[in-house]
Amino acid sequence: NVFDMLRLRDGTLLIATGAGLASWGGRQLVRLQGTGLDGIRCNSLAQDSRGDIWVGTRQGVWVGRGGRFEARPVPGKTPGNVYQVLVHGEQVLAAGANGLWSFPVVGPPLPVSGPPGVGDPLRCAAFLPGELYLGTATQGLFVRRGEKWQSLTDQVQGRFIYRLTVAPSGILYVATNDAGLYVRKPGQRTFQHWDTSTGLPSEVVNLAFEDREGGLWVGTDIGGLAHLGGTQVSNYSDKQGLPNSCVFGISPGPTSDSLWVGTLQGLALLEVRPKPQVLEILDQQDGLENGLVWESATTRDGTLWIRTDTGVQYRPKGQKRVLSLKGAPFDSADVFAVRIDEQDRVWVTSSSRRCPVAMLDGSGPWRVWTQTESGVPIPSCRELAGRRAGGVFASAGLTILACDGNTVVEVGTTPGLDPGTGINTLLEDSRGQLWAGGVSGLTVRRTDGKWRTVTEEEGLTSRHIYSAAEDGKGVIWLGTTHGAFRLHPNGRIESVTPDDGLASWEMNEGAIWRDPAGDIWMGTINGLSHCRDVAQAPNQIPARMVVEAAALSGRTVDFPTGLNLDWKSRTVTFRVAVLSFRNRNRVGYRARLEGLESEWLPISRLPELRYTNLPPGSLRLLLQSTNDSGLWSDITALPIRVAP
Repeated sequence: NVFDMLRLRDGTLLIATGAGLASWGGRQLVRLQGTGLDGIRCNSLAQDSRGDIWVGTRQGVWVGRGGRFEARPVPGKTPGNVYQVLVHGEQVLAAGANGLWSFPVVGPPLPVSGPPGVGDPLRCAAFLPGELYLGTATQGLFVRRGEKWQSLTDQVQGRFIYRLTVAPSGILYVATNDAGLYVRKPGQRTFQHWDTSTGLPSEVVNLAFEDREGGLWVGTDIGGLAHLGGTQVSNYSDKQGLPNSCVFGISPGPTSDSLWVGTLQGLALLEVRPKPQVLEILDQQDGLENGLVWESATTRDGTLWIRTDTGVQYRPKGQKRVLSLKGAPFDSADVFAVRIDEQDRVWVTSSSRRCPVAMLDGSGPWRVWTQTESGVPIPSCRELAGRRAGGVFASAGLTILACDGNTVVEVGTTPGLDPGTGINTLLEDSRGQLWAGGVSGLTVRRTDGKWRTVTEEEGLTSRHIYSAAEDGKGVIWLGTTHGAFRLHPNGRIESVTPDDGLASWEMNEGAIWRDPAGDIWMGTINGLSHCRDVAQAPNQIPARMVVEAAALSGRTVDFPTGLNLDWKSRTVTFRVAVLSFRNRNRVGYRARLEGLESEWLPISRLPELRYTNLPPGSLRLLLQSTNDSGLWSDITALPIRVAP
C-alpha cells in the first residue's frame, strides 16, 4: 500500500508505504533499506526548510537526513499512530492518536491544545492565513482562529476527515471517508460539496491533488481516480434520481432554483439549490402518452405543457394527472415545437399545412396562420424561439418567420445551410443577432441584416447543431454531435468536451438552457451537465514532451536520448507522449527530422511517429508540443546517427 508521496528538492520522489520507504528517480523504483523504518507503516511525509524529512508512522514521528531516520518520541506517551506530519514555516505539527504536537528543531515536542472535548484520533491538519484546520476520525472538521476553536459540522457534514490539502491555488480540499469532497476557495467562508450526486465515483475520498495546470485529481476508495479539468461542471444522471440519463429539453421549474428535465423515460422536476434533488417524476403512470419527453414549458398560471414523441399534453396547476388536448386545430402527433413567449402565449408549430403555426393567448380559441402577411403559403414549420420584439421566430425549411401574434412575416432564407435541410436551432441573442443551425452548420444574421456562416476553420468543428443558448456574458453556447461550443463576442470559439467535465460528447435537441443565476444546463445522451463557467484562464504551462520509446527491427530502446543505427535498421517508430492533462483532445505536437525535412509536419495527436529508409549521416528529430491554449513548448531534440 502507498499512503503518501513527497517530491524532494533534488527531484527524487519519496514514497511512504505500508512497510517502509521507497523512492523513484532516474526511472527506477527502489525500496529503501537500512533507514530504520524497514517494515514500519509510513503514513505521511514532509520536508522542512533545513532539508530534514519528517515521517508520520504507526510508531510515532521519525525524522531523518542522508538516508537514516530516528524516532522523535512524545514525552510520557507511547509512540502512537501519527497520521500526518505538517511543515508550516519553522514549525512541524504531528496529528495522530496522541493528539496534536509541535516539534522544534531541538528539544522535546510540545503539546498543542485541540478543540475542547475532542478526544478521538486526529487525522489531519492544514494551515491557511490566520487559521488552523483540524480533521478528526469521528467528529468532523474544526478550525482555530486566534485561540478559539470552532466546529464546522454545519458546513462539512462528513465526520471522518481523511485528508486536508491546501493547493497552490489557495483552495482548501477536505477529503472525507463518509461524505465525499468539500472545497473552499480563497476569500469564501462556505464550502462547495462534491459527492456521487455530482459525479464523483465514490464518497470515500482519500486525497485531492491539483496538478501544475490547475486540474484536480481525486483519489477514492473503490471508485478509482477521478480527474476534473476544473470544479465548474457537475453532472446528473439516473444515479442521481433522473428517470433516464438521456436528457432532452430543459425548461424553468416553478421556482428560480428548479427546472424541468425531459428524458427518454419521463419528465423530472429537479431542484438545483441548495442541494440538488429530484422532487417529482412524470411518466406514463401519470398520464403521459409516451415516455420520451422532448420538451416542456410552463405558463404563468402554472399550466405545464409537455411534448412527447407522440404529441402534446398539458397538466393544470395543482393536478398530478397529465391530460390530452381537446379541440386543438392541429393533430397532436404532428407537433414539432412548443414555446411560451414573453406575453405568456403558447405557440405551436407542426408538420401540417393546415396548421403550421398556432397560438393560444388565453382569451379565446387557438389562432392559426397558414400564410405570411404577403400571402405566401407557409409549409410545415419546425423550430420556435423567443423574439425580443414580442412573439416568436419560427422556421419553415430554411426560411425564418417572425410571428408577433397578429402577423407572420418572412425574415428571409438562411444562406450557408445546405438546400433540402431544415433549421432545428433558433436563437435571438441580446445584441439582436439571429442564430440558425441545423444538420449542415450554423449561420448568423447580424444586426446589419447580413448573414454569415460560422466555419470549421474558425473552430466550430461539428456541423450538426442541436441547440443554442446565451449566457450572461454574451457567450453563445451550442450543443452539437461532438460536444458543446462557446462562441465569444470577440469571435473566439472554444469547445466544451468530456475533458472539461461534460457528461458525454453527444448532445440532444433543445437541450441547452440558461437559469436565472446565469448557469448553463446541457442535456446529453449520458446525463445532464451543469456548467457554472467552464471558461478557464489560458494555460501558461507548456506541455512537456517525452519520447517513450524508439521501436526498431527486433528491439526497442526505452526513453532514448540518442540513436546509433546501422544500415539495416533505418526504419524507426517513435512513441511520443504529450504530458498535458487539462484537455487531452486539444494538445498535440509537430515534428521535423532535421537533415531530411525542411518544414515542420502538421500537428499530430497520434502516439506514434514513423520514419522509413533514413539516409546515412547525422540527423536530429525535433519535436515541439502545443497545449490546450496553443502555447508551444521548447523544442526537444533527439540526435540520430545512421551508419553508411
